[in-house]
Amino acid sequence: ANKLAAPGTGRDTYAVNRALVSVTGPAPAGTAPIARGYIFTSYTPARATLKLAVEQDHKLTAAQQTVVWTGADWRVLLPEPGTETDAQPLTNLDGFVALHE
Repeated sequence: ANKLAAPGTGRDTYAVNRALVSVTGPAPAGTAPIARGYIFTSYTPARATLKLAVEQDHKLTAAQQTVVWTGADWRVLLPEPGTETDAQPLTNLDGFVALHE
């Protein structure tokens, strides 16, 4: 998480919770979410907000993500506990920049 997530309460909480989980192997084939597209909703040189479209179990959803510039790279700003937003269902990728496999 330290290389992908920006410092903050969200990252600290994620690290504590992640330590409580044991992963013994890869996810079963076809069950891992696949990033399908994105659309920026706001941008400054220091911070950007986007919706990330993900496919899982043959369903499309989009969730808001915030990234911040660290001076060397963009990092995900994980939400503080209690401020998370739920993913919203999508019927298609209209308006999104499509990501290809």
